[in-house]
Amino acid sequence: MEQEILDEISVSKMMEHVKRISHWERLSGSEDEWKAFQYQKKVLENLGYNVRLEKHDAYISLPLESEIEFDGMQIPSRAHSMSADTHGKFVEGPLIYLDKTLMETSEKLTDSEIQGKVVAFDGRAIYKKVAKAEKAGALAIIALQDDPLRECIPSGAWGSPTTSSKRLLPRIPVVSVNETYSQIIRQTVQEKRADGSEVPIKIKVKMDNGWRKIPSLTAEIKASIPTEKFVVFSGHLDSWYYGATDNGTVNAAQLEVARIVAKHKDQLRHNFRVINFSGHSHGRYAGSTWYFIHYWEEMHRNCIVNVNADTIGGKDANDITRSIIMPETKPLAKEIIKRQTGVEFKGTRCQRVADQSFWPCGVSSAFASFSKQVYHKRPDGTLYLDKGNADLGWWWHTPLDTIDVIDPVNYLRDVKIFLEYIWTFLTAPVLPLHFDETAQSIAAAIDKWRQKAGKRVDLSKIHQKSVQLVRKSKMAFAPGKIEKMGDNRILKMGRILVPLYFTTGNLYHNDDALSYPEVPSLMKIDELLKTEEHSDRSYELTIEIEEKINYVNDSLNQALELLESVLEQGA
Repeated sequence: MEQEILDEISVSKMMEHVKRISHWERLSGSEDEWKAFQYQKKVLENLGYNVRLEKHDAYISLPLESEIEFDGMQIPSRAHSMSADTHGKFVEGPLIYLDKTLMETSEKLTDSEIQGKVVAFDGRAIYKKVAKAEKAGALAIIALQDDPLRECIPSGAWGSPTTSSKRLLPRIPVVSVNETYSQIIRQTVQEKRADGSEVPIKIKVKMDNGWRKIPSLTAEIKASIPTEKFVVFSGHLDSWYYGATDNGTVNAAQLEVARIVAKHKDQLRHNFRVINFSGHSHGRYAGSTWYFIHYWEEMHRNCIVNVNADTIGGKDANDITRSIIMPETKPLAKEIIKRQTGVEFKGTRCQRVADQSFWPCGVSSAFASFSKQVYHKRPDGTLYLDKGNADLGWWWHTPLDTIDVIDPVNYLRDVKIFLEYIWTFLTAPVLPLHFDETAQSIAAAIDKWRQKAGKRVDLSKIHQKSVQLVRKSKMAFAPGKIEKMGDNRILKMGRILVPLYFTTGNLYHNDDALSYPEVPSLMKIDELLKTEEHSDRSYELTIEIEEKINYVNDSLNQALELLESVLEQGA
């Protein structure tokens, strides 16, 4: 990329945008959020973009109030998005404190110990812990957080709930208390437990839960040559509080990258699209999930890559090695980051976070939460952050996320990387998607499943085909050969391999907001191995796994046939 284009980035312009955007408290579906969307729309239209600003239905959850009465005290607390509302009544019961070991290492909690009690545990209110306690019969949850107290979204439903995913919303009230009151609660419970007595506690939560209209913005500028293919720069515009870095710096970066791309549109080979979602923070990715459903065909047919950003440019955010990345999008990221900064980008396997709603339609993705706080190393080699800090800064998901936590030097560094990355996809003669890397990751994952399954499930056929996939993809994506693939066949590889590597196999549905292994369509092997051979459950699971093996096998066949057509052409 020409250095002159990178030099056009104006931090002062971006900071002006951040100031405007972050003076609105952008709760999903609120009037202030709508003003921020209209601001984005006006700027993008003035840059020459065709802008579509629309509203759609989404399930949004906004915490309003919470009360805790404990041991004669009124304890300040914060309810969490997706918590159940207690409808003006107190939920009352004895309080039990579960330590970190029990909450994080035990597979399930004992119903007799939890049933009919209010459960307190250390750390943030995340879905896995909340669901575990709720399943065991807990009446309510209190998360005992360190300072500062952070907003949480303890739901396992991805996007607005459906008839099947509604079960993943908490059905009990979920609140957090700060460090001072966390210590009081722990100490009181331990003292009472020592003399055999229980500690009653009362919790009342008021929520604004329900379906409402939220905005979605799409802005596009056309390439100089007619094409339907486009590159996406996406990010959420809603926020907790005033969200200067989450996600104001990203929204301003979108506008600045859009300005520079528009200035040089005569050099584009592909269209450029900026997308802003709502419902990220208060709807568990409701906006991007709606976009996936309603623009599935458009994204599946024509989206080249989704470059996502979620919090950039923060103070002390000096670790730029750990952002999530797909195997095929990682080589370009490594190259650009090394050239610009001298840093070796390692990347992290994509997880179910950050509006990553487009995997089922086969769209490759790069980045999300990009620059992070630096970990310290203990003598035993384990890593940690200072007390009260978080990956995305001590201000993350708190009222402290204001414009003063932006570091202009880090901000410019991050935006330079994003601009060059996007620009390369927009202008490169061959799409820089290295699906030979994805093939290697898929083959390695299938081999792990094969070894794990042993004789319980026969994965030999798909293992052999995955080995062929690696060999042939290395040949097809080698320098001098990849040009013969052409953009359309490169993208077609992605439509096959991205869902295979990242989803359970339903191309028209987003998997839940849970943790998934590589090639997750085979993950019921783990459950099968816990069953007794020849039991009814083992036979039932085997049928489900064999159905998924057919999906994996068919995907490998499609990819192999595509590669063979390229290799035969070059013979």
